[in-house]
Amino acid sequence: MKISNLITNSYNTFTKSEKKIADFILTKPTSAYASKLSDLAQYLNCGEATVIRFIKKCGYTSFKNFQYDLSNDLNDVIKEKTEHKYETLDNYIDEIKYLQQHISTNQIKEVAKKINDAYFVGCIGVTYSAQSAQFSNLDLRVAGINSCAYCTANSMVTIFHQSPKNSVFLIFSRLGETNEIIQAISIADRKDITIVAICGNPNSRIAKLSDIVIDCSHSEKEYDLSTSTFIIFLNQVLISRMIIQEYQNFDYNNRRKYVYDSHRSLMEIAK
Repeated sequence: MKISNLITNSYNTFTKSEKKIADFILTKPTSAYASKLSDLAQYLNCGEATVIRFIKKCGYTSFKNFQYDLSNDLNDVIKEKTEHKYETLDNYIDEIKYLQQHISTNQIKEVAKKINDAYFVGCIGVTYSAQSAQFSNLDLRVAGINSCAYCTANSMVTIFHQSPKNSVFLIFSRLGETNEIIQAISIADRKDITIVAICGNPNSRIAKLSDIVIDCSHSEKEYDLSTSTFIIFLNQVLISRMIIQEYQNFDYNNRRKYVYDSHRSLMEIAK
């Protein structure tokens, strides 16, 4: 039996907190599958024990087994909706159009201006969003911007402490609930650092801690985890390139000349 059916059949037996978990899984199954137990509990403002109790009421002995079956259910849903072999490509094209319609050009210009005035730009992303940060960093450096990518969670607090004044950090996050990034942002000296979240959830904790939030989520169409993750990755890269393209419209003659050796310690942290 599908997990959605199990939850629906047992819904009346759940407590108030368990119903909150059930509603989240029914409405956002992809996000539920991608979340760690601790992150899911924190996001829903309940204890991990409550999540485990909910899982057991659904007939599972562990969160891992629950997620495994949830993944199978998500894949089955996509298979049922597949109409022809080119649907995946059509989905990507549709999502690019969706991004074009919903992206804020004023936000793109604002971030480009921040980067133009900044002394240093950092690109941060872990797990699914690490590649987005690395791609963005490569594009920034090709454009002549003093930047570095940080994809190791345990070094992020140090990065913010050692970053030069007037820095901009681009935070790439699919769900916006990565604890390591949240902790690092929370202790940053906000007078000297601008935090830009390129995030798939504009209501997430990372988004709420950021100075500028650019929504990179896809449309409300349902995808499996792999497709959903790739679309958000694609949106993050496209948004990054929009920012760089806007940045390149500024006057090159007025642009600050950067010396990479002055930030050798930051480069070492990223390794």
